[in-house]
Amino acid sequence: WLKFDCASTPRPVAMTSHMQSSMHYRETHGMRFMGQQRHILDTLDQIENCTLALDRFRSHPRAAELLAGGGPSRQRTLFCPTDEAFEARAREMGVTVDDLLRDDVDVLYHIHDGRFRSQDWWKQNMHLRGGHHIPSVTGEDLSITTDAKLNVRFGDAICIATDKVCTNGLIHFVDRVILPPSKYGGQGIQRSEEGAGVQLEDDSGVIQLIVSRQTSGQVFTIEVGPDDTVQQIKEAIFANVLGNQYNPWESRILFSGRELQEHKTVKLLGLQNGDVLNIPH
Repeated sequence: WLKFDCASTPRPVAMTSHMQSSMHYRETHGMRFMGQQRHILDTLDQIENCTLALDRFRSHPRAAELLAGGGPSRQRTLFCPTDEAFEARAREMGVTVDDLLRDDVDVLYHIHDGRFRSQDWWKQNMHLRGGHHIPSVTGEDLSITTDAKLNVRFGDAICIATDKVCTNGLIHFVDRVILPPSKYGGQGIQRSEEGAGVQLEDDSGVIQLIVSRQTSGQVFTIEVGPDDTVQQIKEAIFANVLGNQYNPWESRILFSGRELQEHKTVKLLGLQNGDVLNIPH
């Protein structure tokens, strides 16, 4: 049953340390990341399918000031729609991509004046608390939730790649232009879910768990079966993800602050989709 979902997938829960380094090259949903760290606007200029977002943020004086300014002591977080995100939202709204992100509220709603890392979401178990909110620079809160398929959503936009590190903050990439509720909440716009996210094999009994390694901040997912034991899960984690850095027999896995006994099964423990296991070292 055991199956891992690590760096080969674009889902935000599948995050390893090398994904957070801007000194490495990687390709996610057609986005090409390469080169040394730059500020947020210059970073977008190096990504092939964010041309529409780059145009909007660069041409907006306040957004350009926020995303090109700051530094280590003044960080920003950008929730950036890809070119495909513009096209998908335009279809849903019956407009053209040229109509999107054209006023202050729409543009600035995608920017948080601070540093919000994806690992904070999972390490703090926010997805088990009914969601979270952070303020955009407009002052209006941006909702952050996790849906039944373990997709992280900013508003109704699904996060498809996370934590692109820049000198003045981070970029998370989303599959829709995010709509401020104060402006669009009463218009009944419905996103199409066709092809969105990653399907879980609920009918086969597969359970997808999130594993957080506390010392490094590494977060990944693992698919298990109801009859898998804690010992089998530990052996698989250390062999396939951590590279046998620790002896599974000497290592602990915690759930809700309690150490799991190795002979117990997933079914016996009552683990469910989205539950978070913690490796304390």
